Amino acid sequence: MSSYKRRQTESTEQMIVWRALSGFFRVISRVFGWKPQVKPGLEGLLPHWTGILERWHTRDPHQLQAAVLEADKLLDEALRILGVSGASAGERLKNGRSSFKSEAGYQAAWEGHKLRNRLAHELGNADVYELSRGLNFYHQAFRELGLTND
Repeated sequence: MSSYKRRQTESTEQMIVWRALSGFFRVISRVFGWKPQVKPGLEGLLPHWTGILERWHTRDPHQLQAAVLEADKLLDEALRILGVSGASAGERLKNGRSSFKSEAGYQAAWEGHKLRNRLAHELGNADVYELSRGLNFYHQAFRELGLTND
């Protein structure tokens, strides 16, 4: 099996598992009235994250690319709300290391931002696997910032 097919299969399997777990936790949260714990000030960003998740689940390359661009804007807005200084998203990300719970979350944010920059400034498109991987980076970064805990 080619590496592309293997990645595509792994990505599909990961998506199925993620959707199953997400559905399970959604049902449990409704039954028990559990609400996600979001860092104060970031609550207003949750609808934007939900929209990104909806685009992510389509698996359509154009929707995924739009989701990556939106996720980067959301990351920038979260950093701004958390009081991180900087004139641009990149500067805020450089100055925002302490806003993340771990170095891994900070690096995930950088990986997502680098993909966004490549999509925005270079010709060519990324494949579904790469775009999904980028959204996984943003997801990890948002968990680390306290925007989501799913």
